[in-house]
Amino acid sequence: HYTLGEAARRREEIVRRLTEEGLVARNTSLPFPELPLRIGLVTSLNSDAYNDVLRTLKESRFAFRVTAHGARVQGRSTEPSVLNALDWFRARFDEFDVVLICRGGGSRTDLAWFDSEPLGRAVAEFPLPVVVGIGHEQDQSVLDHVGWRCKTPTAAAAYIVERVTAALERTEEAGSAI
Repeated sequence: HYTLGEAARRREEIVRRLTEEGLVARNTSLPFPELPLRIGLVTSLNSDAYNDVLRTLKESRFAFRVTAHGARVQGRSTEPSVLNALDWFRARFDEFDVVLICRGGGSRTDLAWFDSEPLGRAVAEFPLPVVVGIGHEQDQSVLDHVGWRCKTPTAAAAYIVERVTAALERTEEAGSAI
């Protein structure tokens, strides 16, 4: 109980600092692309989260182009690994519409590796919308406060599919109106 309470206190302190600096709403204030088909994915390659995201996108039958950058999503290597992946996508940001950061469920201590101020800053200041799908519905990390929060990796992919579906519907309605 003490460890989890201390982790929650640290997370709240990081979110407070990022809020005071005006970073919490920075990424979510970016305009979301009308047709987000070019997706960067940061997750552990061949994990359940990776497979769930790819399956959800594939089942939509839309022409998504997904570039995955493997990252450690648990343990001490999480922060440098995810920062490295974000740096890679930042250097190529004009080739992508959005970036997803995904990790499946786990214990609160497993997910606490995402309660990092450098990760929070990197997501907040990222030049593209960052969709965060970490854990389960009740789980929250620092990244959930600074990115476009979805409750799971599958929900993150479904959110992208919904955006593309809405764009298709708008296009079809405009075509019918002509």
